[in-house]
Amino acid sequence: MSNRLAPNDMEKDIEESEPLLGRFSILTKCDHRVLISGVVLCNSSLYAYIPLLPEAQEEYHTTAFWITVSFVLNWAGRGLSGRAIWVPLSDCSVGRRYSLVLGMTVFVLGTSLAGMATSATMRLLGRLIQGIGAGSSRSLAEMIFYDVYGDDNTIMNADDRSPITANRKNNNFNQERNDAIASLGQVYVSVITIAPAIAGSLVWVGEAAGVEDRTVSYFLIAWAIVQLFLYLLFVPETRRGVP
Repeated sequence: MSNRLAPNDMEKDIEESEPLLGRFSILTKCDHRVLISGVVLCNSSLYAYIPLLPEAQEEYHTTAFWITVSFVLNWAGRGLSGRAIWVPLSDCSVGRRYSLVLGMTVFVLGTSLAGMATSATMRLLGRLIQGIGAGSSRSLAEMIFYDVYGDDNTIMNADDRSPITANRKNNNFNQERNDAIASLGQVYVSVITIAPAIAGSLVWVGEAAGVEDRTVSYFLIAWAIVQLFLYLLFVPETRRGVP
């Protein structure tokens, strides 16, 4: 017996499955923007410290080499932690949502340590921890998009997140998924040029208060705390089997 659907059955399947794209909360523009905001924040933390290089070198009485090492550690932390820590953690009972929250909490701790550092060693440790926390944002955002949009032939049920077969030629969920993933890359490129400029403005503002080398860290901490609440309020759990 053939497994092919009759034309009428196919049209009925499409009609029943298409509305689910709009019903699943992660697909709302607000939820999507919350995930993008987290990626912007974590990527900004790498480049926002560029204007602070001269001040940091002078404050910690060290060479430019060791200050540059802090960028390398931050980059390595975010690059390795995504697939090595956060994705495996989100695949277990912790789930995507609370892995995001935990990652942002680690980010706050690392940024606080880097901001309050009294030595170059303390600064390096803080930047490493900050990078490990930052690694959660993009990797988990990608996992959430794949959870929601499924593979090339499925979308997710809005009620129990079970896969529903759909006709890929008559649904635009593949394009939506690809656009969502592509937006993460676009944000990454934009932050490279924007973050140092904004950080430079924050340093200028902080000079009046005598905390020019701390202003960037304070700003990132405040943003990260807000981001924590946004994750809890707007990002649903998309990992199947996780309550």
